[in-house]
Amino acid sequence: MTTYELLPQRPTRDRFTSIRRMVAGVITIAYGALAVTLAHHPANESITSGVTITSLAVGDCVRDMAPSDGFAPEFVDVVDCARLHTDEVYATFALRDGVYPGDHQVETLAGRGCDKRFAAYVGSSAARTTLDIYFVTPTKETWSLDHDRDVLCTVGSPGHPTKGSVRHSGR
Repeated sequence: MTTYELLPQRPTRDRFTSIRRMVAGVITIAYGALAVTLAHHPANESITSGVTITSLAVGDCVRDMAPSDGFAPEFVDVVDCARLHTDEVYATFALRDGVYPGDHQVETLAGRGCDKRFAAYVGSSAARTTLDIYFVTPTKETWSLDHDRDVLCTVGSPGHPTKGSVRHSGR
């Protein structure tokens, strides 16, 4: 079973780091095979249920990624961004291949990479946004077992669901 742990982070003086992050949990080989077989949802559907968190794409809006007992859900519902949602995917990228660099380094690289890509999607800097920034990273286990290097960057309105995309909103 895969879990996604939510951990708080605070802004630094030099740049805005994620307020919280989601760390991808252990993914079994069977789960990895299942994720690969899941087709990405058609854009014209208003809700797609049961999408794995690791198969989300830039521009996807998620109805609810709220944690349960400190963990984000393994599967989420993707909705049209015009509907109420808690999170929107604004970037994905892969970390460099090689030996697992350690949890702290993965978090640092993910935070920097998400911050770097924020302005291009939202239209304001990560340091000045009123939005919450989150990211999902590979763990040591998924790095080794599934060759997972992908980081998922999401953004949401603090404390409540929102309607509409944040793309080019300047928020």
